[in-house]
Amino acid sequence: MSGRDKLTLDDLGAFPWLAATYPSTHWRILSRVFMDAGVPPPEPAMEVSTVVFFAPLIRETDMLTIMPRSMLSESTESGGLVALPFELPFPTEQIVLAYRENSYLLPGAKIVMHCIKAVCADKP
Repeated sequence: MSGRDKLTLDDLGAFPWLAATYPSTHWRILSRVFMDAGVPPPEPAMEVSTVVFFAPLIRETDMLTIMPRSMLSESTESGGLVALPFELPFPTEQIVLAYRENSYLLPGAKIVMHCIKAVCADKP
C-alpha cells in the first residue's frame, strides 16, 4: 500500500487496526473521518495502552495504526515502517512543560527540560 499515490477509506478499512487506548481522542477522530464519509469505521483488532508497542507490533503484522510521525523518523525505531499517503484531520495540540516555580529540580529533570527546550526551539 505504501507504493500507491492515493488510498481510500475502503482501502484502509480492509485491514486490521492497532489502536491506543490513550489518548482515546485519536481513535475517535479516525472513526469520525470514516463515518463522515459513510464508511464503517474499522474495529481495532488489538488495543494497547501506549504507542511504545506500536512499532514492533506493526512491523510484525499486517495491522495499520495511527502514530506520531516522529516514531517514523527514528530509523532504528521504525525498522522499515512508512507513513501511508493519507492525511487525517488531527488538530494541532499545544503542550506545556510544567513544574513548581522556585523548586529544586533533580539533575535528570534539568537534563530533560534542557532537551525539550532545545527541540522546541527548532520548531516554528
